[in-house]
Amino acid sequence: MRSMYRSVVVKKELSQKAKLSIYLSIYIPTLTYGHELWVMTERVRSRIQAAEMSFLRRVAGRSLRDRVRSSVTREELGVEPLLLHIERGQLRWLGHLFRMPPGHLPGEVFRACPTRKRPRGRPRTRWRDYVSRLAWERLGVPPEELEEVSGERKVWASLLRLLEAHISDDVTEGTNVPVSSSPPWPDLEEMQKMPFDLNPRDPKFKQCSTVYSGRNPLRLSGLKQEKYDEIHERKRKTVSIRLSMFAAHNAFHHCEQCHHYSEPGPARPLSDCTFHAFSFCSSMLGEEVQLHFIIPKNKEHHFVFSQQGHQLESMRLPLLSDQDGVKSTIFTPTTGRQDLGLLNLHHALEGAPHLHILVVKQHEMALYRKFWPNHVLLVLPSIFNNSGVGAARFMIKELSYHNLELERNRQEEQGVQRQDVWPFILIMDDSCVLWNAHIQNRDGSVEVCNVSLKSVLLHMEATPSLSHYTMCGLRKWSSKTSILCLGPAFSRCHLHDFILLNVDLTQNVQYDLNRYTCEEVDFNLRVNSSGLLLCRFNRFSIMKKHIPSGGHQHTLIKPKLTTLESPSSVSSSQFVCAPDSVCPMLDVPAQLLLERFLQHCSTHLFPHVLHSYTHPVLAIDTYLDLGPQLAVCYMSSRPHSVNLDHSGVVFGGLLLYLCDSFVVSGFLKKFRFLKGATLCVVSQDRSSLRQTIVRLELEDEWQFRLRDEFQTANCSEDRPLYFLTGRHI
Repeated sequence: MRSMYRSVVVKKELSQKAKLSIYLSIYIPTLTYGHELWVMTERVRSRIQAAEMSFLRRVAGRSLRDRVRSSVTREELGVEPLLLHIERGQLRWLGHLFRMPPGHLPGEVFRACPTRKRPRGRPRTRWRDYVSRLAWERLGVPPEELEEVSGERKVWASLLRLLEAHISDDVTEGTNVPVSSSPPWPDLEEMQKMPFDLNPRDPKFKQCSTVYSGRNPLRLSGLKQEKYDEIHERKRKTVSIRLSMFAAHNAFHHCEQCHHYSEPGPARPLSDCTFHAFSFCSSMLGEEVQLHFIIPKNKEHHFVFSQQGHQLESMRLPLLSDQDGVKSTIFTPTTGRQDLGLLNLHHALEGAPHLHILVVKQHEMALYRKFWPNHVLLVLPSIFNNSGVGAARFMIKELSYHNLELERNRQEEQGVQRQDVWPFILIMDDSCVLWNAHIQNRDGSVEVCNVSLKSVLLHMEATPSLSHYTMCGLRKWSSKTSILCLGPAFSRCHLHDFILLNVDLTQNVQYDLNRYTCEEVDFNLRVNSSGLLLCRFNRFSIMKKHIPSGGHQHTLIKPKLTTLESPSSVSSSQFVCAPDSVCPMLDVPAQLLLERFLQHCSTHLFPHVLHSYTHPVLAIDTYLDLGPQLAVCYMSSRPHSVNLDHSGVVFGGLLLYLCDSFVVSGFLKKFRFLKGATLCVVSQDRSSLRQTIVRLELEDEWQFRLRDEFQTANCSEDRPLYFLTGRHI
């Protein structure tokens, strides 16, 4: 080892990548040879960590004098903790021993019980006792069930994956580490003076259209659009992180502490849960909406029921002045992840009382009841079975505002002021796994420590003048964060994945219920154009686990008739077709086809905008992803909206997506367009498409041809969307 240290670690001719390759292929196997049968005492653990970090610190060009945490060094180099590697190997070998057939020597030795009288004194810990305790502490498997659980290879392999999580590790544009000397909470007046960053910086929007802000973007020209593949998702950069005591878990996690929180096994009998219909009138839909709650008996105290018929009336809301515990109701929209979704928040919330509601589709209700019998389920109407995440977020917000009004009326009868009722909810993705706090030390280094979701929520809910903020959120974690420059502790920018939403201030701002992608960017732009305040707490970051299956992004585009060509041969150009033409119809919702088509084929629709940030596409009242090579300028047609100053901007295209009565011809005539610029008008049917063109007097400045009318490749019973393109005269 010493000769390797001299010839590898301190050798400047070798690159960091080469040193890490030697570390993984030679150093680790040599250091941990036979580790499957080790009994890990505290002394052994300390010596292993010392040997591990001595190598890694030199590879990173550091020493103990730099006072940088070992976890930070591992994250920067992209290596997992060595103790995690050892424990996983020991538990994997334990599974092999239990599954080993009789007659094999390792299995016989493992099962043997010595009969000789042991000597005096405390006996040394047996490997079997040690590894049984390890399985109980790390996997939550009790010793009496260990042989049965490890006998199933697939179950045991899935449990071993609980020891770690693959965290998305893409670098966020313009992310800085906050300065610890700044105040713990934002100042309302300073936040109102701060300009809003129109462009979404999260790595998941890297392949989306840039939002025009008048400043030169960090990315646009020269960015190559990746080849579209309906089946294989673009590979995300991830890093393996050991889960802390504050992690969120999926359905495979079982321990004594959260046994009551997520009961293993099949769903409980119907008598242990109550079904309740909850109806309200949606101003956006213009009709009454009926949702269904499935409420376990131990969660009924969070709701208000009528005395006569046990009818559900509302969800209880705390007051702004309440100081005890988490006040915000947690909503998690989820689909296709009943087993892998991180829906167990018991450890993340430190066992604190809370109300966590899973928003599921009707056809998945039975699956989520089976895996999460102690959770409250909000079941969407059957018409949303094929809808995207926009419908779930829309219904969450509509329900929460209606419930706020009901609670205000109920508590007003008890002498409580209406404005004193808590108006916030938390909308959180089902892949949020860990939360971090970033603290700057006296020597200038940044320390990253795991904190609980409870501490993050309590800190955000204690913000002074919180009722004046519309949305609050956190930034995305990245392993490169600790080496970036220092920046402000708070930002006014896009929020996603983890949103503390004021449903009172956003009464007139809605999520687009038709959307499958970029619904959060669209909603953030609508909130900002309404003059409302968004705030991101940069001193906290959130880790998201990479879950390759389920979710709203994994919708396979395939032909409606299975006798046609295979799904892999469906190209993006086949997502639309001419009306009344004979073409293969696709078994996909029309809205999703339109979004995918615009994402991958907009370069042909808007040729004047290609790689031209100075001539963006003007999008009225909506943000749609037109691909990474085009820029989009968002404008709101609502009265008293806060829009970007467009004087001097000549647009290269115009996108009118399901425009309503607020869009009038006089509003569109304020903008200038290049000669030959492209217009794209999207409507629900051919009749409304023609009515929109006449109402907005588009034929005065735009030239249309009959062959430029298209529809999404759906059957007529699936209600396709229609759009017409034109050229500016």
